[in-house]
Amino acid sequence: MAEEFCRRPAPPVDVLEHFVDVYRIKLHLQPLPIFNLTGLTDRLMAGPQYLLWSFLAVVLTFSNHIFYQNTEDIAKDLYSRSSEYAVMKLAWEGDPNPEVIQALCLVALKHIRAQQPTRAWMVIGVGTRLCALRPPHHDGSSLIRGDDSTSRAYWSVFVLERFFLSRTMGLSSAETPEYPESAPLPPPIVAAMGNTFSNSATLSAQQTSPLGRDGIGPPFYRLVSLWGKVGCYMHSLREGELEEPWLPDSTISKLNIELIEHEARVGKEHLLSNLEFSARSAAEIAQYCEYWNPWIAGEILWHAISAILNHPFIHLVVLRAQEGIPQSSGFLQQKCDQALYHASWVFRLIQLTEGLMEIVNPLVGDAVAATATVLWPFQFTRTPKIVQTARDDLIKCDNFLSQMALTWPHMSNKVNIIRKLQALAEKNRKTPAADEATICFQPTLFCSLLDPQFGETVSNGLPNTDLDPLSENDSQSKMHLKTHFVHPLLEEQCSGRQQEETFSAPNSTEDFFMSTDNMDQFIIEELSSHFLQSGLWNMAPDSI
Repeated sequence: MAEEFCRRPAPPVDVLEHFVDVYRIKLHLQPLPIFNLTGLTDRLMAGPQYLLWSFLAVVLTFSNHIFYQNTEDIAKDLYSRSSEYAVMKLAWEGDPNPEVIQALCLVALKHIRAQQPTRAWMVIGVGTRLCALRPPHHDGSSLIRGDDSTSRAYWSVFVLERFFLSRTMGLSSAETPEYPESAPLPPPIVAAMGNTFSNSATLSAQQTSPLGRDGIGPPFYRLVSLWGKVGCYMHSLREGELEEPWLPDSTISKLNIELIEHEARVGKEHLLSNLEFSARSAAEIAQYCEYWNPWIAGEILWHAISAILNHPFIHLVVLRAQEGIPQSSGFLQQKCDQALYHASWVFRLIQLTEGLMEIVNPLVGDAVAATATVLWPFQFTRTPKIVQTARDDLIKCDNFLSQMALTWPHMSNKVNIIRKLQALAEKNRKTPAADEATICFQPTLFCSLLDPQFGETVSNGLPNTDLDPLSENDSQSKMHLKTHFVHPLLEEQCSGRQQEETFSAPNSTEDFFMSTDNMDQFIIEELSSHFLQSGLWNMAPDSI
């Protein structure tokens, strides 16, 4: 049977269609846009053999088929060796055809899934060099012909770089080919109630704005680019390259400006409040997965980036007062409020997807794990509601990443680090301190999630104990966390005694716009009619 398979390794059409469906569910746009799903089976059958072998080598790690009964291991080995030999030979010859680059992306994904980071890095690097050899085409002629394989190949390598090689990115985000064709906006939910519709906001959103005509793809790729820059910045901080974050020419200020500019460029039709995501069925989400996969990834990335750039650890520990100049209380208050607000949004979005769609995008996994470090210190505030929300969200994080680790095993290391942080939190709670707001923690645990490097903690599929950040010998630091750096605004009708009690109480954050109480106005699944009519929904950061 094995000899017969080796003589005829190509699967029949019905078997290939099964694996195309596996690709659609597990890999397509999570996060790479390698292929256009339309006619993919026919293109794989008619295309170069190395592309088919590369495709089968990776999808066979996700699913099997009776066609490979008793020959699954032989098939995996044959497809892997044959595809890598052929595609690397073409790459060494400098062949920049999109099929070669697409095959390289598939080979890289296979190595990532097998926890072989060095091989993945080398393959991604080769893809980067091949993309540089092929000049970008801005005329859109390939898209007019219905063939966007060149742009898909380029942007797939671009995403892989920002995900795994953020320290040494080689592809430019300026001189690029056209974006791959974006999926259309899902149709609105039209629920008749007599002669009226249930959501006029959704219907009006279908009148596509000029900003939304390019679809959901461009906003997603801009955020991926920004995520790569944030990764570079986190690494520079880890290397001791410090700055004064409130200065206009600081890196963090420039990143915040880029984030604001991105938000302004997103069409209103892509806003959460207009799409009614939570009101849709799982079947509808699956039907339009080419839109919803990049949309939810962009939503989570936008809030994760916002939370990380306002991280209490960064502003209270890493970038603490330098040269004897104290930090501005107003600046720190803004950072604290924004960090809590956006971090809570990340886990609210994850909660909204439960039962509707499965997120197996490892780029999202990285962002969620990094955001967990933002919420971790808030477990030690003196506001019970904030404490409970932070603990609940960290449980959601553990569950989310544990589920993702079934698809991408390297995510299990992030789960272990978060559990180590929670064990440390429990130890803090049991240890009496002179100041309850002073937290003992291990900075390397935070750094391992904020500046993740795939090869540092995994080697050949096994945990690297020498580089394990969970070591008991890890040095500890202390952080003094406050939720208030300026006095809260009081209602005029408060009595003098009430004012005195409120000013002296360190556990009141309800007076702040970005507190968790006020956040509830934004994260409920169905926004109240008063909230929509007031126009405040435009202020909620629910766009990517």
